[in-house]
Amino acid sequence: LAVFIDTVLATQLKRKLEEISESAGRIETEIKEALIRLVLQSKAFGLPQSVEDEIIAMEHSFTTRGALIRAQFEVLDHSSVHISHGAFKAFLKDKQFLWTLRDADIETTNIFEVCDVDDSGYLTLHEVYYGLQQLRGPISKSEIVDIRLKAREISKQINVLFHNLEWDA
Repeated sequence: LAVFIDTVLATQLKRKLEEISESAGRIETEIKEALIRLVLQSKAFGLPQSVEDEIIAMEHSFTTRGALIRAQFEVLDHSSVHISHGAFKAFLKDKQFLWTLRDADIETTNIFEVCDVDDSGYLTLHEVYYGLQQLRGPISKSEIVDIRLKAREISKQINVLFHNLEWDA
């Protein structure tokens, strides 16, 4: 029975990962498009009018929606938009953004803290997008083991550094 359950779970995980892989391009476009829309809608980011004009001017410059969204996102990302915790909470109240996150199989619990990798208290568009991409789908055993091994290695390096500092003192 245990072997059967393990096989079923492994098959379900494989199927889910295949779904994530197959939808990667579509989800990339949807997440970036949602972030562009939310930033352009809010005047709180102090986005220069020239950046907004450049993004809007791109509308007829690309043959595919995906290429357009990637180009617009790149312009917006280079404009150094900083998203506060409060602004991100407002993003999470947007029904279309929430639908995009659900469609991408992204949980919204503590999402700001997870994406704020530099612990600055705000998010760049780069942090939001890449953080959301990393949150897609189920966590695998290999990811957990990878984190544990990396934490162990960092601990060893800190101990070596500490001992080296003791000898220098």
